[in-house]
Amino acid sequence: MNWLKKRDMIPRWKFILWSLTCILYGCYIVFMGELIEVFIGAFLILFLGWKTLFEKDK
Repeated sequence: MNWLKKRDMIPRWKFILWSLTCILYGCYIVFMGELIEVFIGAFLILFLGWKTLFEKDK
């Protein structure tokens, strides 16, 4: 486990927050189902999730 440094890991709170957002958005898709809103929401979730989870803080 020497190759896995603690500072390179995703913070647990960010991962939990992003997972809950994806679950809630999945419920929204099931109940509302407007196609254009689904694509816009998926893009926003993927884009913001990527920025939150994987980009380094300055």
